[in-house]
Amino acid sequence: MKFRIVTALVVAAALAPAISAQAASPLAPSFSVTANFTPACIIKTGSGSPGNNVIDFGAYTAFGSAATPSPSTTITFQCTRSQGMGTVSFDTTGTTASGGTAGTTTTGGGVVAGLLYTLNTTAASKSITGQVANAGAVGTADEFSYTITGAMAANQAGCTSTSTGAENCTGTQTRTFTVAY
Repeated sequence: MKFRIVTALVVAAALAPAISAQAASPLAPSFSVTANFTPACIIKTGSGSPGNNVIDFGAYTAFGSAATPSPSTTITFQCTRSQGMGTVSFDTTGTTASGGTAGTTTTGGGVVAGLLYTLNTTAASKSITGQVANAGAVGTADEFSYTITGAMAANQAGCTSTSTGAENCTGTQTRTFTVAY
């Protein structure tokens, strides 16, 4: 009986390296990882986000000047790395505008509360160069900032043709700044 147990243990010990070597043999199937990526630019949230961009000339007394004659706002875009900016333009509905490439001056103008104003922006400045993703972190975007500056001449009469009497008139005009990339 002792002989059978010892024989069984010796046979099991002799087979153990062969079994564990086979169990440790790796299987190496291969597979592909793919992605269909669409580059984009978005308006960054924060101080330059939609709704927070205002060119405010403040109070204007007829035949005087604007309280803030050259207000400005900065709009920041986050874009796919290395994409760059294309062309920029102001809308033209009831206003004047010229477009241009991202490296040229773009102007626009309009009338608000019967007061003529102009808008100007120059080339976008690349404020942040994005980082590529790696195993430890997602990547970051390139960021481009445009500063839009308004100008309003002094000595204007103001108000619209629908105003009557000595009432105060106010006006707001929604403008669109388009970046084509």
